[in-house]
Amino acid sequence: MNKTKRSFWLVCTVFFLGLLVTAESLAVERILRRNEAIAEEKAYQEYRNTGCKNGRPDPLIQGEIKGAPVPDEYIPFVNYSDSWNEARNFGGDRHHEGTDIMSGTVSKKRGEIPVLSMSDGVVEQIGWLKLGGYRVGIRSPKGVYFYYAHLYSYAPGIRRGTKIRAGDVIGYMGDSGYGEKEGTVGKFPVHLHLGIYRKDTKYGEYSVNPYKFLQAVLKRRMK
Repeated sequence: MNKTKRSFWLVCTVFFLGLLVTAESLAVERILRRNEAIAEEKAYQEYRNTGCKNGRPDPLIQGEIKGAPVPDEYIPFVNYSDSWNEARNFGGDRHHEGTDIMSGTVSKKRGEIPVLSMSDGVVEQIGWLKLGGYRVGIRSPKGVYFYYAHLYSYAPGIRRGTKIRAGDVIGYMGDSGYGEKEGTVGKFPVHLHLGIYRKDTKYGEYSVNPYKFLQAVLKRRMK
């Protein structure tokens, strides 16, 4: 083999080795990106499931919450548990995206327990929903959306655009919902469904488990 041929094969070998190295680098980069995406999605779901960042309740949401969703005198007469992600089947198979605060009074009557806004904000949504019944949605100053559902009735003067202060009565605990027809009641026990929603540019608006936030504020009030 003469010198020219050897040079040719050497160039070819170097070229193909370069291609292999590039292909391997791209494959490694794809694997790293995929692993990063998986880790990010896992962290996102963990955050939604717990409401916590670095093991503590999200400080943005925590900072918007100024009080409990029921008056102090009614706190001993409500009960709740971490029902996040539990199965629901009305309207199709789905998962529970909130915390249910159940009436524990002797009578358990509709309209007996006032519902208070946990935050300052503005009424963004109000009215009937098939699942949520009579509901009020309040957007806090830093963009957290608080959703109060299954109400018996609204407080006087509550309408879209109303400015709200934490502790204002926005309605009364009931059992409305689970029906296309407005005013449907009696499908479940009297309770308040509390939902909390965050918004960002990547995921849009999404629900976050309210349990730890509710637990913190009710414990604080009970001391």
